[in-house]
Amino acid sequence: IAIESICRAVFQDNDMEYHKEKVIKDLIDVKMGGFRIQLDENKNIVLRHIDPINIVTSYVNKDDFSDARHIGEIIEVPISELRVM
Repeated sequence: IAIESICRAVFQDNDMEYHKEKVIKDLIDVKMGGFRIQLDENKNIVLRHIDPINIVTSYVNKDDFSDARHIGEIIEVPISELRVM
């Protein structure tokens, strides 16, 4: 029960309905969609929509990508932020 309440709080804090709608639209349009779960600077769990255009995968035969060797995402980073990294 505790894990369920934590998941509900994370989904509520991150506006899960918004992410769900974006993923559904992407699945209908390009048959691919998702979001990324990560931690922000304050160690809070945040969800971020992944644009299907920025997804990089190995060649797959299965629609669920279960046979993918690798899956990645292209993230554009300004030069000013790149120096900090």
